[in-house]
Amino acid sequence: MANNDHVVILERSAEEWNRWREANPDVRPDLRCANLSRRTLRNVDFRAADLTGSNLSGSELWANFDGANLTGADLSHAVLNRSTLERAILMDANLQHAKLRGVTLRGANLGWADLLFADLSPANLTEEEYERDVRHAKKSIAHDPHWDREVMKRAVEYGIPWEEERDFTAQEFAWSFKKRTRLDSAILEGCDLSHALLPDCDLTRTRLRRAVMRGVDFHEADLSDSNADGADFTGADLTNAKMERAKVTNAVFRRTKLFQTFVAGVDFSTSECLTKAQTESVNHMFDAPVWPKRMD
Repeated sequence: MANNDHVVILERSAEEWNRWREANPDVRPDLRCANLSRRTLRNVDFRAADLTGSNLSGSELWANFDGANLTGADLSHAVLNRSTLERAILMDANLQHAKLRGVTLRGANLGWADLLFADLSPANLTEEEYERDVRHAKKSIAHDPHWDREVMKRAVEYGIPWEEERDFTAQEFAWSFKKRTRLDSAILEGCDLSHALLPDCDLTRTRLRRAVMRGVDFHEADLSDSNADGADFTGADLTNAKMERAKVTNAVFRRTKLFQTFVAGVDFSTSECLTKAQTESVNHMFDAPVWPKRMD
């Protein structure tokens, strides 16, 4: 459980918390299992803090989480735009619907994390857009009526105007469920994403050099134009995924599912552990990929 003294300091103000951290550089904040949901925690120094199992759902967290332990934390609907998460441990964390636009994730561990409908797209946010993301996150967990709770959550999350007495059309309801997890152009170099759930995810132009992606569910994801040089795809599921023009120099594809994966224009010549069976199951349309000269 969390150290109550640490929680009390944090609840006073971000400024007091940061002064305490500066005065006590050798103390590691203990916020394990702390309930910090729906809080405004801008500019907070969470470096190396232990936030294992904490509840940060719906909170505004423009903060520094460098080296923090967020194993099993609930960050659903949280707004972490522009935050620093370098070397952070996010194993088994719930990041559903989280706003992570422009975050720094170099060296982070996201093994088994749930990133369903998370947004890690580029950070080119205006202040108005940032505040909109915050409002949407707060609304999405504050609405109580059981019958339309899920509809409202999807609506405010993805830009459908919401009024409490307003009826949704069938078209708007269906569209709200089509929004994909967005990781396009994200920098995930060296990250450990092992066993993360990223089906139908937009990973176009994402930087995945030396990333560990063992057992990741990339079913129907789009990795086109991504840079995955040196990445480890061991056991990953890329069924029906797109990898057109992706860079995979020295990438490892041991036991990777490539059934009907679109690989047009991909140079696999230096990739490791590919088999003939894998190459025969892909979909390359008109631009055939380059395969290694020797395969099992």
